[in-house]
Amino acid sequence: MGVLMTTLILIAPYVAFVLGVTFLARALRLHLPTTTAEERRHKMALFFVGLLVLPPLALAQQAVDLRAATEAGNAIIMYLCGTFAAVGIVAAGIAMMMGRQSIAKWAFVGAMVCGLAFAIVRTMWTSMGLEASNVGTF
Repeated sequence: MGVLMTTLILIAPYVAFVLGVTFLARALRLHLPTTTAEERRHKMALFFVGLLVLPPLALAQQAVDLRAATEAGNAIIMYLCGTFAAVGIVAAGIAMMMGRQSIAKWAFVGAMVCGLAFAIVRTMWTSMGLEASNVGTF
């Protein structure tokens, strides 16, 4: 299982690149036959300009530290889990006061799952060596 995941992680950027080039070519309709040689030259020039412009834009994103970006994404996930858990508990309480026990049951189950996801995400990132976001005051 570990070898498969490592292989998938190593192959994923190349797959994304090939799919991106394919979608770009399809968006520019390079796969369709053209009527004139001038149209072909314009399409190929636009395609190559796109290939030359896009990599520097992607490399500009590397200025952000990958660790900081990952921890920021972790914080977003944890805040969403906490928000959904709080909303689920409130919704369960309101549904229970209205006498809608079946809705209250599922709202409370959703709140429990979100609360568990909060703990799982925090434990997972900590065990990976990343600093889990301090959203305990949330």
